[in-house]
Amino acid sequence: MKEYLIRFSSCAEDTIHGWKNASLPLGNGYMGVNVFGGVARDRLQLTEPTLVTGGTGRWLENRYKSGQESFGDLLLDFPDLDQVKNYERTLSLNDAIARVTFVQNGVRYEREYFTSYPDRVGVVRLSASEKGKITVNISAQIAFVREHLPVEPIPPFTAKSGATIVSGDTLVASGISEYYGIVFEGQFCVLHQGGKRTEEGNHIAVKNADTVTVLYTLGTNYRLEEKTFLLPREEKLKGNPSPHETLTARLTLAKTRTYEALRARHIEDHNAFFSRTSIDLGGADDGRTTREWIRDYREGKAVPYLEELFFEMGRYMTIATSREGTLPPGLQGKWNAYEIAPWTAGYWYNINQQMNYWGVFSTDLAELYAPYLAFNLARLSSAEEGGDAYIRELHPENFEEGKGKNGWIVATGNSAYTVGRATKSTHSGPGTGGFTVISDIDYFRFTRDKSVLLTVYPILESLGRFYDKCLEKFGDEYLVTYSASPEIHHEGKPYMTTGCAFDQQMIYETISSLIYMYDTHGDEIPDADIALIDRLREKADRLSPVLIGASGQVKEFREENFYGEIGDKHHRHISHLVGLYPGTVINESTPEWIEGAKKTLHFRGLNTGCGWSFAHKLGMWARVGDGEISHFLYSEMIKTHLFENLWNSHDIITEENFNKCVFQADGNFGATAGVAEMLLCSSGKYICPLIALPKAWQNGAFEGLVARGNFAFCAVWQDGILRRMTVTSRAGEPLRIRYPAIATYRVTQSGAQVTPTFPTHDTLECPTTKGDVFVFERT
Repeated sequence: MKEYLIRFSSCAEDTIHGWKNASLPLGNGYMGVNVFGGVARDRLQLTEPTLVTGGTGRWLENRYKSGQESFGDLLLDFPDLDQVKNYERTLSLNDAIARVTFVQNGVRYEREYFTSYPDRVGVVRLSASEKGKITVNISAQIAFVREHLPVEPIPPFTAKSGATIVSGDTLVASGISEYYGIVFEGQFCVLHQGGKRTEEGNHIAVKNADTVTVLYTLGTNYRLEEKTFLLPREEKLKGNPSPHETLTARLTLAKTRTYEALRARHIEDHNAFFSRTSIDLGGADDGRTTREWIRDYREGKAVPYLEELFFEMGRYMTIATSREGTLPPGLQGKWNAYEIAPWTAGYWYNINQQMNYWGVFSTDLAELYAPYLAFNLARLSSAEEGGDAYIRELHPENFEEGKGKNGWIVATGNSAYTVGRATKSTHSGPGTGGFTVISDIDYFRFTRDKSVLLTVYPILESLGRFYDKCLEKFGDEYLVTYSASPEIHHEGKPYMTTGCAFDQQMIYETISSLIYMYDTHGDEIPDADIALIDRLREKADRLSPVLIGASGQVKEFREENFYGEIGDKHHRHISHLVGLYPGTVINESTPEWIEGAKKTLHFRGLNTGCGWSFAHKLGMWARVGDGEISHFLYSEMIKTHLFENLWNSHDIITEENFNKCVFQADGNFGATAGVAEMLLCSSGKYICPLIALPKAWQNGAFEGLVARGNFAFCAVWQDGILRRMTVTSRAGEPLRIRYPAIATYRVTQSGAQVTPTFPTHDTLECPTTKGDVFVFERT
């Protein structure tokens, strides 16, 4: 596998704009770190994802009550460093290590930074080519400390107190954020070889050392558990212990390991995930900076290495933000330097949160789905209360007393502390619940793991119970009332309707998947509600998830005739095609719907929308097999929505609007998922390799992409034609492939030629057992 580097020849500007554009992001799921790499003052901006505040300030906009805020900064001041040569700052995606190197007075200085998941610590290593050359003052700064303000009226931000003290070789930065009663703390241990360490006020000074190592860890009294979502604000964390003892024990253990051991454990852990999947589009690192690559790409020059790098960045960010035992990444992943993050860094379920996980299975990172599933399970009781409230208010004739009797539902806006309560929403309809479980469904479809089935089935069954109660019969159809397509307005106000495509498609995906799981694995599912399955089976075929309008389009609203009659013709949301992607109801077996989806996508426009909207379109155009448009959208994301550190911008980046552009992680995750779809699509009956291969990628290869059924694929193509492909069956499912002239390929297993069934010249079907490896070669 190639080495993938983000490279700068200067430090990041020490401003919010430098943070979003040029800082280097690190993370271990528990915290996010951004490295600025200044010579005389180096700043590591720190994020603890459970640290939030409340109020009515910007990004809260009187709509939201709380949002994520920055923890603070680890500051490294170097009084002996100023004018340097040969400065370079890099982030290796392969080993998740940031580095800064430069030369002053003939001495080469090097800094390494990483965040270890196995040891749950961040690490900074300072070294030089000559002994005794490291002199540094180390301090920790809590961000946005605020005095107490009256609760009524609610102030722009609620109070946050804190201070930093020195305790031996460790800085302890701790405090309380008032809104939820969050007790937060960071510990920063300073170790050195050679030289002398002194404690001076609220910082630690090391003079004339050979090396300095800083170990640090962050935490709060937050717990991901049912009561956090069920109890009132002031009681959510009541009784939870301070993080102090846990952080102290963690650092004490980390100190028993050498820097080399910590580094090796970190690399082994990260590489176990990152090395599984790669794409090769013929790119090579020519030693220039990322800024120069992006500039050339914007000028129309081919930079295949940048296209590969952008793909790998999404996988890197998944590993950095989504680890077992941590919260799932939100709108900004696990990185935030603001007092209140843009749109609160919350979990937004009308597309953004789901997009964070669209590529996790196809790029072989299924284990990293654990935080999303754990979060959804922890909030399930609160979501069931939402189901009770919804049915009691809007369908009282179907309300039943008893926990879980009415199923569950959530609204768009959620956080680490709150579950959005669905009601007669003017924002997004009850299909939002189905949209949240699309990835739960895929978790089983991709892995075919029985333990996954037993975990996700009850979630789907409970949601199916909710839909059973809120679907109403209209003639021969079952439709959901109080329906809304996300964020669509008409004639100046939110548009409410019955049975919009978004809701019907997501309800269909939920119900049909639940029925499929029961029909194929019912004997393995304890206490399955058979009567519910029977009722849903009767409704499933009458949901009409897709309707074609007079313009040939997939209709967003049932009452729509021609495209664009209702809402914004070029709206960033394309929610009436979620059944195409990430859903699967629109697939190769529904050619009329595929054609309708193509027309709809053309009508919606290509070069419009925000970063995540481009990523959604990229995946949809890949699903319909158009490589040229898919590549155009991927290219436009790089040209117009990419900061120099490869973070995605919500808005198009121009010199005029750069200051208002904000980072959103969903576009990164979505772009990676979209490229995976271009190269390997498994949304229908057949797995389709190279389904959307553009002319720009006429020669290339990929390794380790995964299809539903848990098949791992590797492929090499030349002149746009598949030359060699390896398929590993990891679950023993039947293998079905569609590719032009696949019947002419030589197929071997363990060196011996095999003869699969070829229903057509372009399709192949073959039984497999777990562990089988098939090799396809063009003859």
